[in-house]
Amino acid sequence: MFFLSGCVEPTAFLGPAVTAGSTGNIYQAGLNYGMNKTVLATTGKYPIEHLTNVLNKTKETVELAKNYKKETVELAKNYKKEHTNNILEKKNNLEAEFIAIVKKNIIDQRYLTEMQKEEKIR
Repeated sequence: MFFLSGCVEPTAFLGPAVTAGSTGNIYQAGLNYGMNKTVLATTGKYPIEHLTNVLNKTKETVELAKNYKKETVELAKNYKKEHTNNILEKKNNLEAEFIAIVKKNIIDQRYLTEMQKEEKIR
């Protein structure tokens, strides 16, 4: 059958004829033939060509979905990493600022204490 793929039009009735011959059901064969012609008229392709195109598009869609998922996960990881680094940087800056304020207050307190001692001595 594959070597006759260039002769699709002459073999269009072959499937229904085989169905009628093997099952003896002429209604099923007629329905099969009618469906084949309807698909051909609607899509411009024979059913097997249409099915092949649909399956190829499905594969492409699945591939696109996989790529989208992979890129989304990668973006999420990068976003998390970037924000974690930003948060750590802000935390370190706040700690440094806090330490500077505490040191200044300690120095100021020592200065005030020394000033008070000197005044008491005078």
